[in-house]
Amino acid sequence: MRAKHFEHLFQLRAEGKVTVVFGTRENGEIRTIELFQSPDKAEVERLVKGDPAVEAEHFSFELLQMTGLPGDTVK
Repeated sequence: MRAKHFEHLFQLRAEGKVTVVFGTRENGEIRTIELFQSPDKAEVERLVKGDPAVEAEHFSFELLQMTGLPGDTVK
């Protein structure tokens, strides 16, 4: 499952749909923040739901719309 999960994330990154994935393990729980390059919440939800680990209910998710300061970029 882990390999399929990472394969999905690497594919999204290669397509320019996800910019950064941060992960942490706090109190025995794995948590991630994934920054998507889309203002379309429905598209992002579709992409996240397409993750094999989400499909298998190994991971759950919450979508948050974020904004940055003008000129900010993630490289």
